Amino acid sequence: MIDSLAKVRLYTPNLEEALGFYQLLGLHVIGETPARKGYRSVKLGFAKGQAHLEIHNDPILQFADVVLEVSDIEAIYRQLRCNPSVLWLQLPTQTPYGWSASLRGPDGNMIGLVSKGAATP
Repeated sequence: MIDSLAKVRLYTPNLEEALGFYQLLGLHVIGETPARKGYRSVKLGFAKGQAHLEIHNDPILQFADVVLEVSDIEAIYRQLRCNPSVLWLQLPTQTPYGWSASLRGPDGNMIGLVSKGAATP
């Protein structure tokens, strides 16, 4: 059901310092993603692969999360919606880029799900 790792997203209180650090490690800026007003979210690419690291300075989102690309977000939601150890933070929602959802898994880690395909949750 999981197709690939889409990105890892990290909070940093000092975006410019973190950006410089990751660039020293060989990552390169591949763009910015929409963020709340007054904050930035920068995508950093690796030399190989399609996954990317995203760093942002939005204090509301002070956690690390893994975003997984899935082929059928609706099927995953149906499979996990009644699982008592899964907390849905955002139900599958259509975005300009496809569909997204977020949850906390049984271990408490935040997991983002994205799907480019059509869904009808």
